Amino acid sequence: MIKFERVYDTRSSADGKHYLVERLWPRGIKKTSLPLDGREPILQAARQNTVTLLYSSHDTEHNNAVALKKYLERNKNRSAARLVHASVILDAQKRKSGGERRRSSVGGRKLK
Repeated sequence: MIKFERVYDTRSSADGKHYLVERLWPRGIKKTSLPLDGREPILQAARQNTVTLLYSSHDTEHNNAVALKKYLERNKNRSAARLVHASVILDAQKRKSGGERRRSSVGGRKLK
């Protein structure tokens, strides 16, 4: 699940992982006082648990977090389908070639 909230609001433990989605650091917030979980890709984290997108804008309807949430939710199923499709193709290629492909050249030179 993907949620969004202002960076200045109080957070709860039910918010899950936090991602700051602003280009500039929010005013009045120390970098040490804002815990973020920005290492894992957002869609991957959203499939496992709740993700909260943090923004600093006063406008709650028109900001980076709202736009990013709409984009991620619209493309969430597409990216999952691409991953499944890619793994099916790789499996089919391995079965067809009888395992791993053999290398016929190294660095442009043909192997004997």
